[in-house]
Amino acid sequence: MKRYLGAALLVAVLLGACKTAPEPVAPPDALYDQAKSLRSQIVEFDLAQYSRTEFDRGEAAFSEGEAEYSAEKYADAESSFSEAVTSYQKVVTAGLRAMAAARKSSADGAKQRADSVKASVDLATDYQAALDVYNQALAAEQAGDDEKAAELFENAETLFEQVYRAAAEKKRLAQEALGNIDRNLQDLDTKRQQLEDEARADLDSTDQEAGQ
Repeated sequence: MKRYLGAALLVAVLLGACKTAPEPVAPPDALYDQAKSLRSQIVEFDLAQYSRTEFDRGEAAFSEGEAEYSAEKYADAESSFSEAVTSYQKVVTAGLRAMAAARKSSADGAKQRADSVKASVDLATDYQAALDVYNQALAAEQAGDDEKAAELFENAETLFEQVYRAAAEKKRLAQEALGNIDRNLQDLDTKRQQLEDEARADLDSTDQEAGQ
């Protein structure tokens, strides 16, 4: 009996020794890079202001993931980075949408100023160029490409503002020229009146001399 027990123990030991060792977990470099990329985008465009709570959640997971990565706890790091990416993506989505809306509002204001000085008439080509960019921004917004829409709305705002200033200056110069013409006409009228008065005075003087 003891012989059988000894053999069984020996077999168990041998089987245990032959078990395959667990595969090592590879460093989650791709996920780490994705989290860093999203985080950089958030910082670059200041998107955290639109979703502060979600950004803080992502930051906590990201910091935890970096600590786990440094300690070579790659399975845990992968989980943390995955959580960070999820939070960062929510921040980016909400932030870009809000940023696009804000820049559209600014572009609308610049367009209204350009319209107020009739830039579409006085500077038709430049106004149309600005309008084309604005319409491209609207198309990008409707397609769900908020990042592109935000960039195009910003460009449209710049172009509309330039057109507005140029048209306003053109209008100012035209009004100034009209003012100068009015003043010149008034001066001419005053001069004419003076000449008529002088001529009348000369005639009166001549008549008086003839009467004497």
